[in-house]
Order: sequence, then C-alpha cells, then structure tokens
Amino acid sequence: MWSLTGSDVPSGEPLLIVDSRVTGATEEVLDAGVSLGMPRREAEALAPFATVKMRDVGDETRRFEPVVTAVEDLVPRVEVVSPGLLFVPVAGAVRFYGGEESLAARLVEELDALIGARRGGQALVGIADGPFAARWAAATAHPGEANVVTDTISFLFGLDLGALRESMGGDEMIDTFRWLGITTLGDLARLPRETLASRFGNPGVLAQDRKSVV
Repeated sequence: MWSLTGSDVPSGEPLLIVDSRVTGATEEVLDAGVSLGMPRREAEALAPFATVKMRDVGDETRRFEPVVTAVEDLVPRVEVVSPGLLFVPVAGAVRFYGGEESLAARLVEELDALIGARRGGQALVGIADGPFAARWAAATAHPGEANVVTDTISFLFGLDLGALRESMGGDEMIDTFRWLGITTLGDLARLPRETLASRFGNPGVLAQDRKSVV
C-alpha cells in the first residue's frame, strides 16, 4: 500500500490513510475489518484505535517515480494508474525473459530491493488476462511471491464481491447482493442479466460484466 511508504508516516502504530475512502491501512487495522476503498467513516468506526492521516497524492506521485523507472527498465510501455499501481503489457517481455514466472520473479526481486524496507512497501505482482484480473491477481499475491494466474475466468469467479468496491464504488449495491446470498463474482455472473437490469439497472449489469476478461 503505497500510501503507507511516506517518510512522515508514524512507525509502530495502527494507521489509516484516507481521502474520502481508505487508501492505506496497517495490518492491525485491516484485521479489524477495514478494507481498501471503504468509506472513511465506516473505517474509522471499525478501527477507532488507529491514527488517521490524510492522503497526499502529490507526494505519493513524486515518491513513486523511481518505481516506475525501475519497471520501465525491465518492461516498456508502463501505464501508471495511480501511485502504487502499475499496469504493464507483458506479451513481448514474457518471450524475452523466458516465461511469465521468470518475468514476474524478476519484477518482484527488483521492486523488493527498491522499496521492500519501507513500511507498506511490499511489492505485489500479479499476471492475468486483462487489467481488472491483473489488478486482483496482484492484490491477492503474497509479498515476495508473484501470483501468475493461468485460468483468468476461474480466478475472477472466485473473487469476493468486495473487488467491485474500488472500481465501481457500489457499497450499497454490494451490501444488497450479500443480503441476497451473492458473495462472489461467480455468484453474480450466474444471475440472469434481465433480472439484474430490472432490479439494479445499468450499475448491476456493469457489475456482472466484471466477470469478463476486461
């Protein structure tokens, strides 16, 4: 979580980094039920023990530039989504490095050497078909071990509905789905499209489309 890597971030205490939503949180705060993308007020209610720090996007962007440069040295055409999140087209690089696992391992090694010693500076690397799946492949990776997804559709179907929160901000809709017993993107994908459209309108249809490789 790049928001936690600043030099002015207090060490050794529970911490929440927020704007209107959570952009970073220490382990003990996450253990209290907080998740990235959660509304600030909800996160503060779940973790009243945490120190709250407002996000500084400009500072995060400046500190992230060396990371972008390091990745570009390995794989060209890097797309910066936000400080802490990169998308990289890897088809050509995979051939050069001898496979997805070899490329991913090299990225993990380089990034860990650059930022691994900072608080919140774990390098999470994921490879999958499409940016949404790749984003969550990285999010579910372990520090120091890349997550190379070989069956993207199955991977997406197994994701918790919370994966929609950050990309769509659909907190109320997600809560409704859970109340109906729908907990994964796979559960959502199995619902008749006309039912979703009539009950939730276009946002419901867009939520279901996340099951696809996008």
